Amino acid sequence: MSIAPDMLFHMGGVPVGSAIGANPWSKAHFVDATNGVDTHDGKTPGTAKATIQAAVTAAVAGDVIYVRQLEPVQTDMTDPTAYAENLVLPVDKYNLSIIGCGNNPHNPFYTQIKASAAGYGVELKGTSFRLENLDFNKGSATTGMIFINGDNGTTAMAWGGLISHCHIRNANSAANAGIKTYGGSYNTIYGSIFEACHTGINIASGGTFPVRSLKIEKCSFKGSNASAVGGANIYGPGASNIIYELEIKRCEFERVPTGAFIDLASATAYGLISDCHFGDDDVSCTTSGSNINKPTTVFVSGCYDDSGTMIATT
Repeated sequence: MSIAPDMLFHMGGVPVGSAIGANPWSKAHFVDATNGVDTHDGKTPGTAKATIQAAVTAAVAGDVIYVRQLEPVQTDMTDPTAYAENLVLPVDKYNLSIIGCGNNPHNPFYTQIKASAAGYGVELKGTSFRLENLDFNKGSATTGMIFINGDNGTTAMAWGGLISHCHIRNANSAANAGIKTYGGSYNTIYGSIFEACHTGINIASGGTFPVRSLKIEKCSFKGSNASAVGGANIYGPGASNIIYELEIKRCEFERVPTGAFIDLASATAYGLISDCHFGDDDVSCTTSGSNINKPTTVFVSGCYDDSGTMIATT
């Protein structure tokens, strides 16, 4: 494997991903639902596997899986052809990356994953996971998109992971959120779009471990379809919910949901909300019943509403 002048890692002349942040010890696996076959070895685009789960099964810790975007359905540009799967990244596949290969890393609309049955489109259990340049859409009323499961320490250790530049849409409840984190530490959600979600991110401490050092940065929450209590862009209320060192920064909240932009009411939470924009002319920030509900141990700094008014620093 060598680094070509165009800043791509190459393997036998085949580009296999951006050199930035790549693991030189990793092996590449390829997925192509249109032309691939799961019995193929998946080691080149020409011998790609058909399903992402087959590539996950073939991969070992540290490998990278490249997913080819599917041909759009011309009659329905709002819901392109999807990889219909319920993926599980087990704990022994730590440091595993799944990267969509669309041309637009800022809107990966056509490399779509949609849960094929009740549950989540992908459940993350291994440490140092990486999801990048992927689109996630609701499969049915009983499906969510991404489940970060970090609550066991033996079979569920989703810690130190990254979800970057993903497009997550149509989550229809807090239980079936765009992203649900259950326990877990040192995870980052970066540069992602949450569109038409009742609940974009559900932060829930597990039965064993609290949520620790979760960073949500440069994300956009827009077109919320929240129509009931609990319809928050970022949701994690309740006295039993323990969240340490939460960072929400440089995010765009374009529209106020029925519930709140951020709802951490009564949570045992500590952290900082900073440098965010909230799309309402008069944003209030209190412990409950406002646009931003949070305990006094979560501070707000440098945030503005639509009127250009800095939200009261607390």
